[in-house]
Amino acid sequence: VGPSAWQGCAMSLFLRATTALRRAADSASDIAAASARIFGTFRNPDGNQRTGRKVLQKRLVGEKLVAWYPEDVTRIARSVDPSFRTMSEDHWAAKLQRLRLKGKGPPKKGSGKRASKRKR
Repeated sequence: VGPSAWQGCAMSLFLRATTALRRAADSASDIAAASARIFGTFRNPDGNQRTGRKVLQKRLVGEKLVAWYPEDVTRIARSVDPSFRTMSEDHWAAKLQRLRLKGKGPPKKGSGKRASKRKR
């Protein structure tokens, strides 16, 4: 038997071995896919790709955040009575009225110090 015969024999053994390995790898991935379907787990076929699965598995916190802060009373009161004003709004309006009586209130829109300067 010459060297070419040995090379042919080695090549056929190599091909048989690689096809057997491929079949084993395919069956392993099939088994992993079936396992994921049965047990409801996630299977990343590439293994190296980011999927964001960790973030999606976390519990949602929206309801807890909404429950943490009490409902705004002024919004409820305004829905019942549109003329409702808080104490701070009343205080602000009274202060503005005093300043206007003294002539020191805010100017009307477009008639302030900056608007009265001439452009050169």
